[in-house]
Amino acid sequence: RGIPALRKAMSSDDARLREEVMTRASFLAMFADIGAGPYITNSDARAILRDRAENDPSSRVRLYGPGALRGVNNEATIKTLIAMCDDEADYIRNYSLQYLLESNHPGRWEMLKRFLTDKATRCRAQAAWHYAELHAGSEDPADDLVDPFEIPAGAPTVAESIALVAPLLNDPEADVRDGALRALSRLLPLHKESVPMHIDFIRKLATDDESAKVRHRARRMMRDTGSQPGPG
Repeated sequence: RGIPALRKAMSSDDARLREEVMTRASFLAMFADIGAGPYITNSDARAILRDRAENDPSSRVRLYGPGALRGVNNEATIKTLIAMCDDEADYIRNYSLQYLLESNHPGRWEMLKRFLTDKATRCRAQAAWHYAELHAGSEDPADDLVDPFEIPAGAPTVAESIALVAPLLNDPEADVRDGALRALSRLLPLHKESVPMHIDFIRKLATDDESAKVRHRARRMMRDTGSQPGPG
C-alpha cells in the first residue's frame, strides 16, 4: 500500500508535500546510518525517490534527495548522484558530491577533482576540504574511531591531494583561498617530505592577502608549523 501512496505524494502539485516526504526519507536514511532503523531498499520506492531527487522542479525537494538515497550503493543510485553533481543549485551539487564520495563508485575521485574548478565558490572550497577529510578522518582530532591513514582504494595520496588543493591558494575568491588553507593545514603535516614552495606561498598570504580572514588563517598556520609569517 505504501508504494502507491508514495507515488501519489511525489507526483502531487504540492511542492511542500513532496519536500516533506523527501525530508522524512532522508531522516530515515540518517537513522539507518546509526543503526536505528533500516535503509529504504524497496526498488519501487527508490525509483520514485531517485526520479524526484534528480528531476523535481523544486530545489528544496531535490536538496534532500542525495541524503534520502544514501546507504544503498547500487548502479541506479550512483547514476542519480552523478547526474545531481550537475544540478543547477550549487548546494545540491555539494550534497550530491558528499554522498557520491561515500559510495563505492570508482569514478568518485575524478568527480571530486572536477569540483576543484566548479563555478561556485562554495563547491570549490568544499572540494578542498574533502581532500583533507579523506586523509585526516574526523574533524575532531580526539576522534579515534577513524584511522587517518586508511583511505579507500584508488584515492589520491597525501602528496597528490596537496598538489590538487594548492592551486586554490590563487583562487580569486577569499572563501576558496581560506578553504584551501584550512585543508592544507591538515594535509601538510601528514606529508613526509617538506613542501617549502607551499609554505613560502602561505607566508606570502599571511602578509599580503587582501582578505583579513585569509591572512589570519595563514598566520595561524605559520605559528602552528613554527614558521614566522613575517612583518605586518
